[in-house]
Amino acid sequence: LFAEALAGWRRLEAAGVRCWVISASADFFVKEAAARLGVGEERCVGMRVRRAADGRLSDALEGPLLFGAGKAERMRELLAGMAAAEPERVFLPVAGFGNDPESDGPMLEAVCQTVLPAGRSVGVLVNVPAPAARGGVVQVPCRPRPAG
Repeated sequence: LFAEALAGWRRLEAAGVRCWVISASADFFVKEAAARLGVGEERCVGMRVRRAADGRLSDALEGPLLFGAGKAERMRELLAGMAAAEPERVFLPVAGFGNDPESDGPMLEAVCQTVLPAGRSVGVLVNVPAPAARGGVVQVPCRPRPAG
């Protein structure tokens, strides 16, 4: 995460917005990065790698593939889980961010198709051109990180 993204995450969380990381990276990488950044690992979801009987990692995955449509489906599952746990509240995605049209595009499209009570949801691809076919998804070029 860029410093700006982490600061944005913290502002959103302080305002009562629940932020999640849904990554196609292995869950142990995602959770370690979250811990180093001070982001609750309970809100970070990555691909689960099956372990062999001796505890070593195998080459098999557990659960859904968090890439493309699988990432969008996992977002919907997380929203449904929150709604089931707190039926008096409504949970909607208001923004989504990604850096890969193939991996993140379907999730960003799902975010953009959400009808909010007020305003518009937004899907943002960072540092890559947004394909013309991605309705509502915008491209935002980020400033390079300062050296050092």
